[in-house]
Amino acid sequence: RTISYAGKEHEVDVYLTVLPNTNVPVYLVDNAEFISNGGIYYSPETMPSPELEIERFAFFSKAIADIFANPSDTNQEIFVPDLIHCNDWHTGMVPQIIQSHSRFIGKPRVKTIFTIHNLAYQGFSRIDVAEKLGIDIRTDQTLNWDAQDDNLDFVLQGIVGADFVSTVSKRYSEEIQTSEYGEGLEEILKSRKSRLAGVLNGISYDIFSPQNDAHLLAKYSIMDWKTGKAENKALLQKELGIEI
Repeated sequence: RTISYAGKEHEVDVYLTVLPNTNVPVYLVDNAEFISNGGIYYSPETMPSPELEIERFAFFSKAIADIFANPSDTNQEIFVPDLIHCNDWHTGMVPQIIQSHSRFIGKPRVKTIFTIHNLAYQGFSRIDVAEKLGIDIRTDQTLNWDAQDDNLDFVLQGIVGADFVSTVSKRYSEEIQTSEYGEGLEEILKSRKSRLAGVLNGISYDIFSPQNDAHLLAKYSIMDWKTGKAENKALLQKELGIEI
């Protein structure tokens, strides 16, 4: 695929695989210049500078929007979803890019949901990222308003641009609407209250229970977890030939 970014055309490879033991398709997007030269999440250690990490995910967001949310005659073999689930600042610009596309192509728009895991990390970018993404900041009211302090907030854009906003628990969805935990975005979150919900982020205790997990050689409960975990560790070390 060819992606237009910052006034240039960039080649992006798209790989298709499936989740193990299922028929669920997984698409992997790769580009040596922007995507494949950093860590999974933002960290000063993964890139030469935070600014490059911001640009990395701006490009990734543009690639996602162009490949999966902009169906065309040349895009028949790519899955076009009903909904794109965006997480944290890394993909906060995806809803805005998709909305920008829909204004020009005049086709039904792919819906988006934006999940906030940690509101403290907002992804502040220079305002010229809008131009790189092919969005006219002068005609986009949300971006124009956000740029008044000479930066763009990727999390803010995700909150106002997505069709629905979720958090990792009901309590967190309530906390971030307060001045104590809202990180300056509490009023915006309050304005979206009717489209904001918390979905508890955690494991299924029915499946991931050490008392009946078929993958554990030594079962254990809250009553004997120290013994059980130690026994499993020793068994794994023995299997791998590591000194116990």
